[in-house]
Amino acid sequence: MPSTRASVPCGRISRRAPLRRICAWRHGAVAGGEWEVTTDYDTVVTETVGDLKLRFLARDFFQNNPFILPAFTAYVRSQAAKGGAKFMVDAYCGSGLFALSAASAFERVAASKSARAA
Repeated sequence: MPSTRASVPCGRISRRAPLRRICAWRHGAVAGGEWEVTTDYDTVVTETVGDLKLRFLARDFFQNNPFILPAFTAYVRSQAAKGGAKFMVDAYCGSGLFALSAASAFERVAASKSARAA
């Protein structure tokens, strides 16, 4: 499949309020207020959540609301560790979002995913 990659200025896609918020959020994370869009599903993309940089194929599932992810992963970490658990298993880990963001609260973390690419 031919690849199409482009840097998209936020002003060109931000006619609607939710897109303006995404662009404003991404503006702090991407120099120049641009973000990359790809149509090649085999492209490795990077998503930043807090201090984590997660890499995965464009075709792979990833949480689609970047605004909630820092609070969401913190909540999951606190709830999982609440009872004093020392170990965590992330059974469908994908790119490792929950396993990696919760690792500091546990002695050991195991993550499993059936897709080889993950």
